[in-house]
Amino acid sequence: IRFFIMSVFSSVFRLLSLAALLLALAPAAQAQGGRRAQRLGLARAELGPALVRRADRKGPPVALRRIVAGDAHDLASGVHHLALNTDDMKMTIDFYVNVLGMPLVHALKVPPGVGVGPANRGNPPFENLRHYFFDAGGDSMVAFFEMPKGAKGKGDRDALAAMQHCSFTTTEERFNEVVARLKNASVDAIGPVNVGFGTWSVYFFDPNGIRLEFSWQEDDGEDVRVVERWTQSRAEALAELASLSGDKAWLDRVTAHLPAERKAG
Repeated sequence: IRFFIMSVFSSVFRLLSLAALLLALAPAAQAQGGRRAQRLGLARAELGPALVRRADRKGPPVALRRIVAGDAHDLASGVHHLALNTDDMKMTIDFYVNVLGMPLVHALKVPPGVGVGPANRGNPPFENLRHYFFDAGGDSMVAFFEMPKGAKGKGDRDALAAMQHCSFTTTEERFNEVVARLKNASVDAIGPVNVGFGTWSVYFFDPNGIRLEFSWQEDDGEDVRVVERWTQSRAEALAELASLSGDKAWLDRVTAHLPAERKAG
């Protein structure tokens, strides 16, 4: 009997110790979960109505976040900034701020040694360059380096490793405002043009010769859903990809995340 009582006491002691350990770990786990939620932007109280609706949506667009080569999620959450070149920063500021409505948010000089020194990480090979950033909307930026006058010629936007054009998404109302601003600034433009899938675009060049585009999508209102609108069904994508490769395993792998039916457009 004494042995039995001691065994029961020992088991109860172990259970109580385990419970105490779990209670001690709970705050840390809760804090870690809170930090993860904060990193993922899930503090719903801080989201606007459109973003809350976007976070609540379910279906194929969520699956698109999966990287087809593995099973990683959301390696990129958007464009941080697009870096372009000019040789006239003031002209560029006037155009992007006054015509395109993109406010200047950061102005700096590239630190010494980053241009031609050992700290160069791919920057233009000049010292003391201006590097300015504009708010392009959607928590992304357009940035410019100011090259020394005459140091570089005009680029070929159709060359390999070049940027052919950059398209900004917007609502119908703001699209019409951009078109009006372009007209008032005497900027030559092509459009509005229906480019398919209920999307309308206008094309033009900035003063540096960079080709730009603004686009809006029918029926989206303020809640613009670019990826959802442009996501094909698996069959639609395969019809084109078959002209690129006959490797069935490869075709299956790169289209595995696509829905059976197109969701929108």
